[in-house]
Amino acid sequence: MNESRSDAKSLCALGALSGAVAWGLISLAGAIGTQLLWSFFDGAIELSPISLLPGLVFGLIIGALLRRRGKISPSVHVWYAIASGVAYFCAFHVAARTFLNLPHVFGTLADTVLSGILAGLVGSLLLGLIAMRLLEVPGRLLLRLPLFVGSAAGALLGLTERDNSQWGWTYLAFFVLWQAAYAMSLAPLLRALADGRR
Repeated sequence: MNESRSDAKSLCALGALSGAVAWGLISLAGAIGTQLLWSFFDGAIELSPISLLPGLVFGLIIGALLRRRGKISPSVHVWYAIASGVAYFCAFHVAARTFLNLPHVFGTLADTVLSGILAGLVGSLLLGLIAMRLLEVPGRLLLRLPLFVGSAAGALLGLTERDNSQWGWTYLAFFVLWQAAYAMSLAPLLRALADGRR
């Protein structure tokens, strides 16, 4: 039990760190004025720091812990980071398209929360499905608690609905809290990998 709590705390801290690092890199890209935005299909697909970095950074940092504690190989670490990046990239676009297509009957805050929940569901589901094959673990470790936590924590996107600050502090809070919550939900996975049940 104590070991499980320790795993959850470690994952929570690293998840929060990944959110902070990702937002720091996004802010840095904006501050130096580099144009790192490419749009395709009339704006339906966006390649930018905010659509790519949070997932990649999460995958690299959490993958490093999985590698250290769960004995995954360097190549699996790289693929986990890519999978995390792809899952977040899809979630980002689900949030954006959902928000744009909602009728805003209940106000933009409610729509932001709903789009965040749907994005969290899609991102968690995609990463869970890919990681099941990649890590060779049972679905219950990635498609139960992580799916629920990822979807519920997506509601935190509502924090960003009225952000007028120069540095986007509510976005920092969102990424830190969401990635910390999702990472913490992976504690049973970390334990299973460490026990060698792969």
